[in-house]
Amino acid sequence: MGEVKLSHAKADLKMTIRSLAMIALVLSLLIIPPMLIIRFVFTGSFLGPPGAMYMERSLQRNRGSLDIVVEYLMNSGFVMANIRSDTASNEGSITMFADGRSNVISDEDTVTAIRSLFRRGYRGIFMNESVIKFQRWSNVSAIRGIAFSINRDVPDESAFDFLIDLVPLSENDWFFWVENFNEWRRNQ
Repeated sequence: MGEVKLSHAKADLKMTIRSLAMIALVLSLLIIPPMLIIRFVFTGSFLGPPGAMYMERSLQRNRGSLDIVVEYLMNSGFVMANIRSDTASNEGSITMFADGRSNVISDEDTVTAIRSLFRRGYRGIFMNESVIKFQRWSNVSAIRGIAFSINRDVPDESAFDFLIDLVPLSENDWFFWVENFNEWRRNQ
């Protein structure tokens, strides 16, 4: 009789453990995906914003396309330029807003390079008199990316809107940059 009660107790314990494991699994499936979605909505990434090491790898992987775009913009004669991912249709040319007007980029190599960067997660390309910025990540108040120094010096803070971090990368004239309005305002 005692052995029967003991075997029933073991069976009940196993059933309880299985039930608790199943409840934990169901709860994790109900809680974790919404948390990841909320994180993605507010940060633009499931894993958080990219840092300098990630951007270094991105520079190395995309160096050919980045160099083509840099060369095109530096030889374009424009002082200011803005190419956003939403202006790049799947076929034909790409529209760039430069020096106060819309301009069509019809150079095939440049169009291919820009599309390649946008497919790989870049969101915008911006040029001013001293840097060409390649935006990789953004959320409500922060932007991160890599920048090429046109004048081959460390870019001045005035080349960015709300610069809080500028880190040289392994390649000459390339930098990881972070702009964040809220942090910049706190430091002013």
